[in-house]
Amino acid sequence: MKQLLYLFTIIIFFSCEEKPKKTQKIVVKTIRDSKYKNLLSKFKNISIDTLEVYSSEDYGKYRGIKMDSLDAILFPKEIAEAYFLEHDLYACYKFEINPTKIGLLARTPSMYVPSSIKLFIYNKIEDNISEYIELAESWGDAGDSTEKKSWIIKTKENKINALIKETESHDHSVEDENDTIVESWDKHYLIDLSTPKSDTLSKDSELLTKKFKLLLK
Repeated sequence: MKQLLYLFTIIIFFSCEEKPKKTQKIVVKTIRDSKYKNLLSKFKNISIDTLEVYSSEDYGKYRGIKMDSLDAILFPKEIAEAYFLEHDLYACYKFEINPTKIGLLARTPSMYVPSSIKLFIYNKIEDNISEYIELAESWGDAGDSTEKKSWIIKTKENKINALIKETESHDHSVEDENDTIVESWDKHYLIDLSTPKSDTLSKDSELLTKKFKLLLK
């Protein structure tokens, strides 16, 4: 009887033990299984240390490879719509942001010509382009102009950040040829691209100008 009672106690003890919690397994879709396979193949692989992103009249190293309508429909709706109006969308570069995200640099339609360089984030888990940020643009109209350029930076912690400088200006001589004043305003942004959703770290132009003075000189 004592042996049966002892055995019963042992069974109760082990049945009451806390079972280990199941860990959630992140499934990353492989590129060969992705509907974005053909699109991604058009972007040239690069590694990131510090990459300058700019917009220029001849497009420079951001001339890219022209994409077709099958590629365009995989982009966010507003980008696809701009493509079908302008028929200009170019694949430039791709790079790994972290194990679940790939950055895609593309030249896209803008006000007059395809001069806007945007960073699209391809999410491997969701198998889609989850967000995008404009990194470079240059245009002018009736005395007003905007120039945006950026630097993609790998930090010491192996995170990927984007430093954006945007300069807006107005030339008064367009309205009055005797008024030669040109006003300009600078804005700066530092964005962490490594977080699940890109996060603005700072909009403090004075602080960012001091911290990145070698890039922004």
